[in-house]
Amino acid sequence: MAAYNESKLANMLFVHELVPRGRTAYLSDPGMTDTGITKDGSALLRWTARVLAPRIAQTPEQGARSTIQAISTDLPNGAYIAPGGLLHQWGKPRATKVAAKARDSNSSSRLWQLSVELTGCDW
Repeated sequence: MAAYNESKLANMLFVHELVPRGRTAYLSDPGMTDTGITKDGSALLRWTARVLAPRIAQTPEQGARSTIQAISTDLPNGAYIAPGGLLHQWGKPRATKVAAKARDSNSSSRLWQLSVELTGCDW
C-alpha cells in the first residue's frame, strides 16, 4: 500500500509541475472502486477484494466518472476531481482540494528533475 500511495502522490506532483509549464492536466481519482487490483495481494487484500469490495466499492463504471469529468471539464487547469462522499471514496465526482504535500513546489520540481535524469526526456 505504501508504494501505491507514493505512486498516487507522484501523479499529483507531476500535475502540479505540468500546469506552470503550460500543459493542461487534471487529477482524477476514482475513489474506492472494485477493479480487482488487489486480487494478487496479501491474504488480507484478497479477502477484502472477495468479501468487502463487492459490497462497499463502486463499480468500475462509477469509478470512471472522475476520469470522464476530467476530460470534459471546464474546471481550472490542475483541478483535482474525486468522489464527493466519505473521505473521497464514494459518490458523484466533484472538485476537491489537493493535499498540501501534493502541492509542494520543491517536491514536484525535484521529482521532475529526477525523472528527466532517469529517462533523458524533458519537455
